[in-house]
Amino acid sequence: MSEINNTTIKIIEKKPFCIFKIENFFSNEFYEELKFSFPIINDYQNLINDNHLKFSINSENHDHYEKYLKNNSSFLKLKNIIEKKDFFNLFKNKLGNVFLESRKSDLVNFLKILRPYKYNSISKKKFIDIFFCNVRSKIQYSYILNEGKIVPHTDGVSKLLSLMIYFPENENDEINNGTTFWNSKIKNFGNKHINNQKDLDLFLKQSNKIYETPFEKNVVYGFIKNSNSWHSVNTINLYPEYIRKSININFFI
Repeated sequence: MSEINNTTIKIIEKKPFCIFKIENFFSNEFYEELKFSFPIINDYQNLINDNHLKFSINSENHDHYEKYLKNNSSFLKLKNIIEKKDFFNLFKNKLGNVFLESRKSDLVNFLKILRPYKYNSISKKKFIDIFFCNVRSKIQYSYILNEGKIVPHTDGVSKLLSLMIYFPENENDEINNGTTFWNSKIKNFGNKHINNQKDLDLFLKQSNKIYETPFEKNVVYGFIKNSNSWHSVNTINLYPEYIRKSININFFI
């Protein structure tokens, strides 16, 4: 994988959930290729499905994939990299014990993750699959418009690992547009989103920020989902035409 430049994982936080980073992850050439081939969306209003001005195109959405990404050679190159077992193994080999730790409060998935891994098994399930921990990947091209945000949440039950790669236009202006991670007394394995002010006030009383990623280029920020993996994105406040762009690579079991 010549497009991958560095795989050295630096742990940022271990508790209450694992947060890490990898600097200069892609080769500079491939990172710039991805940045300048990011799909241009002219009808984004039709893609926004909530009131937080965020939308995405992902590798599992057939309609959007066909429209925006089918002939995008850079995206196809990235998809081919992510769908190889070797890519997932970069993280499993270094963080496998943390995967186990993250599922201690969820017996079903803890037992599942003890099994041998079977990667990117998305076809019709077979009986033999019950003897494996079936892992699948999804790539998401994420857009957040100016005045948009992501509310605090922990991610879905089946999520195992998330990787985030940012594509700033001007890092000096966008430095505060990264991802905020929280340490909260509130457990949330089921992924409740904090969508109203009353719940947010309660959340803030019982939570504190533990890390906020800079919105910087060619760095992978990642975390492992558990019942404490609260994260959010602050309300974007730059200029009317601004769009925050990132690629999120997610692994599910």
